[in-house]
Amino acid sequence: MSDQQPLPPFDPLTAPPEIGGVVPPVPGSPPAVPAGEGGGGGPRWLLLGFAVLLWGVVAGGAVLGWLALREEAPAYPDAWDDRVVAIAAFVEDERGLDFEHPVYVDFLPEDEFREKVTTSKEELTDDDRKEIEQATSLLRALGLVEGDLDLFEEQNQLSGDATLAFYDPDTKRVTVRGTELTPSVESTLAHELTHALQDQHFDLETVSEEAGEDRTLVYRALVEGDAMNVQQAFNQSELTRTERQEVERKDQEAGDRAYSDREPALVAFMAAPYAIGPTFVSLVEADGGRRALDRLYREGLPHEVALLDPTRLEDEPREVELPSVPDGAEMIDDGEFGAFGWFVVLAARLDAQAALAAIDGWGGDSYVSYDDGGRVCVEARYRGTNRKVTEAMEGLLDEWAASMPSGAASVGSSGDVVELRSCDPGGDSTAEPNDVVEALQYPVGRLVTARQLLDQYGGQFDLDQVWCVSKRMFDELTIEQLNSTTPDPEVIREVQNLTLSCLRGG
Repeated sequence: MSDQQPLPPFDPLTAPPEIGGVVPPVPGSPPAVPAGEGGGGGPRWLLLGFAVLLWGVVAGGAVLGWLALREEAPAYPDAWDDRVVAIAAFVEDERGLDFEHPVYVDFLPEDEFREKVTTSKEELTDDDRKEIEQATSLLRALGLVEGDLDLFEEQNQLSGDATLAFYDPDTKRVTVRGTELTPSVESTLAHELTHALQDQHFDLETVSEEAGEDRTLVYRALVEGDAMNVQQAFNQSELTRTERQEVERKDQEAGDRAYSDREPALVAFMAAPYAIGPTFVSLVEADGGRRALDRLYREGLPHEVALLDPTRLEDEPREVELPSVPDGAEMIDDGEFGAFGWFVVLAARLDAQAALAAIDGWGGDSYVSYDDGGRVCVEARYRGTNRKVTEAMEGLLDEWAASMPSGAASVGSSGDVVELRSCDPGGDSTAEPNDVVEALQYPVGRLVTARQLLDQYGGQFDLDQVWCVSKRMFDELTIEQLNSTTPDPEVIREVQNLTLSCLRGG
């Protein structure tokens, strides 16, 4: 039974949503990644929507030595390691599920752990090298990087420095970086043991397989967001203020080491499940309770667009026919970009606010990538939820193509579909992209704002209403205006008016 008093009626004229500092920081050096669920702390974070085409080699486990993690058959200890008993009990209580059995927790010295999650170029096959070259070309064709890029080294650096621990659903073991039980390790264990608990109740490999390539980001956001929320609860409940500060400091130091001078687009792909996941998960729980969260594991994941707009949990994409591959060209991959993929591509060249507004109208897409006489190209089709949205997207893609090196990209339309073709401009290109990590502030910020509104006025607003307020705030105001500690009176009035409009169904 709760002692909480009923919330007062909401009056948007006297209590509009707070607009000072509402946007959570998504800095150029995000905190270190607390987990690597799904087979090591390696590069599966890149397998997000259209990014599957960039790292097909990774999906086979060829690049970062994942096969070494598959040598042991699953086995379980009779009892928990004494060092993790209390943490496992907390995870059970916080998540509302019981462990079916303990799991092994392996504490590895730094050098042994790093060996687990990285590899050397000497281990690459000729096919691996070809696929890495193709991935690099595709990144340039999509305007996400420019010039020469050692993609293998970028990936190795991120995997080696950013990963603090991982749970492997094959071996059913947790592997931790370090041998001392520091507050940072305790915090990380709360996260990893949540993955073990998820696996025992929902079978993570099955959830991942059923998600398929088109919903990989949703799968990652679900499992990581769920684990991060448990980890955050552990930090607040079980660590002292001084210990929490130590955890934050060490996480930031690890993030600085991993992400310093790394390509922003690659960092954005890595950060996305951890930036979006916790609030997405909490919104699902706030709207439908813990059972709604568990149903996502058991009954199927929503489409990627739901991560950017939680009111679209039930939406399915419209079918979009694949573009054709030119005669004589070698097919590399095909599939779906996904809403988040389009956002990153647009935000790398255009205003992030405009990019997100365009993606809010995402209705479906398809792409093919191919090698045409030694030049790697990608062709993609985008269909909006209506013709007006598709036409607006065509205008944005015209701007995007104009920002690329001359002759690299072109845009057209056919019926209710807009078409983009873009080819690798080569290693001499100098079309430097925007910092797409900073662009994540927009999709993450409006999710957080919606969650804050539900927390503040729970029971009085439903998800559709708070999402209307949050979405319009981020459509009509800049990050600077939203984060101002002394908001302009005109901005306050604008928030009041849009809040009233949303509550009235406008």
